[in-house]
Amino acid sequence: MAKILVTALYDNVKNGGSGGYMNCLIQALKMNKHDVKYSNTPAGLNPKDFDLCISSHRPQLSQIANWNLPKVHIMQGFVPQAEHPIPGATHYVSISPEVQAFARAQGYESTVVRQPIFIPGKFKPAVSKDILFIKNSATKDINWNINKLKLSNLKIPINTQISRSKMSITLGRGALETMAIGRPVIIADNRFYQGLIGDGYVTPENFLEIEKNNFSGRRFRNQATQGWIDSELSKYRVGDGKQLREMIIEYNEATKIAKQLVDLA
Repeated sequence: MAKILVTALYDNVKNGGSGGYMNCLIQALKMNKHDVKYSNTPAGLNPKDFDLCISSHRPQLSQIANWNLPKVHIMQGFVPQAEHPIPGATHYVSISPEVQAFARAQGYESTVVRQPIFIPGKFKPAVSKDILFIKNSATKDINWNINKLKLSNLKIPINTQISRSKMSITLGRGALETMAIGRPVIIADNRFYQGLIGDGYVTPENFLEIEKNNFSGRRFRNQATQGWIDSELSKYRVGDGKQLREMIIEYNEATKIAKQLVDLA
């Protein structure tokens, strides 16, 4: 058992995107029997109290850069003031080959370690015909006309909403959470920072290719027009959900990912 400090931007680690990653990681480290403390202000802590630091976001890494212990820094994206790499870590981790290439261009070599995802205990086939669109705070208006489309609701746990749908339309972590429950997913959204693009319907055959860009829509950058989304919806196969869930279990199961991060140190 190691004493591990986890540090990131947030006052409280929350679900969704980057916060969801860190929350999942903390819980997985605890399940692996580590003693874990979370803080977004690590400068006020004593480094002698820890065996290892796992950080995400450059302001937090800057606060522990001079600590004399192993420091694993996770790079989740490209936001300049939050996610561009800086000196101070002993090991750098990228969540995808896309982020790894970006970090290398900045002069930082890193190891690709996938996002951690908790797997619901038992696969249950979909009984609903609803299609869930998992909105993000960065989502702009979209004029798709899709039958049985429902928008995600922040007041309801996202896993509950996914399980009540036959498939999802989303990006990033929402896609991983959808597949973990055993539902197919279309990678598409209209985010203000990249526009209305998508990678399309995920299959067991294209999963690893689309994952190279973290299910972000940036692998293929298809223009997500009405005609395109209709075409992707027509690719739905009921059996894909269960196969994709098995791939998430193989590649993204949370306690496996947590172990990989600790093993780096």
